[in-house]
Amino acid sequence: CGCAVSGWLGQAITAIGDVVSVGQANSDALIVRLNQSGATLWTKTLGNNGSLVLMRGVMEDASGNLVVVGSIRDNSTNDESELVIKLDPSGNMLWSREVLPPFGSVDPANRFNKVIINGDTIFAFGTRQNSFGSAEISIGKFSSDGNYSEFYTVGSTSPEIFCDVTMSGQDFVISYLMGDYTGLVRLDHGISMLASVQLTPTLGVGMLGMS
Repeated sequence: CGCAVSGWLGQAITAIGDVVSVGQANSDALIVRLNQSGATLWTKTLGNNGSLVLMRGVMEDASGNLVVVGSIRDNSTNDESELVIKLDPSGNMLWSREVLPPFGSVDPANRFNKVIINGDTIFAFGTRQNSFGSAEISIGKFSSDGNYSEFYTVGSTSPEIFCDVTMSGQDFVISYLMGDYTGLVRLDHGISMLASVQLTPTLGVGMLGMS
């Protein structure tokens, strides 16, 4: 594409076998679709001179559209907001949603890292860190047409950094880092806490809460 790529952070295989990779080129988000032979079908860059945009996760929905998640940072304030973008199969933008930081300026790390589509609902997962240094797992809930319905945080008094999420039946199982330890959280489809455990040298039950 002729871009200076700083990193690929997310990939997805579509229903027809194409590969979609997302990341960053210069200060813009970069999304590339390749066919099964590795030929570039299209390339999309998203951004502006006043921000730093980085995409980290992508998933195809049942209609063949692509939902991409990441973050956008305002260069003048250093605010970083969670970002969700939906593209059609040809790379045309259908909608974009930015989740603004709740604490005013200088929120250094509010980002989505992975997306899961369940029926007509989009769930975006990541980490929200405010200017005071605390961090929690963040979850955004969107309809397929971009209606931003709910936002959740999962955490404790210690900083929790989101790592990954998978589905077990209709439940979400999230892994996270807390200092030198790893933890797991299980949430139901309505984002209610079912269980949490911290994988410390002595296995123990975590004390995570939700807001």
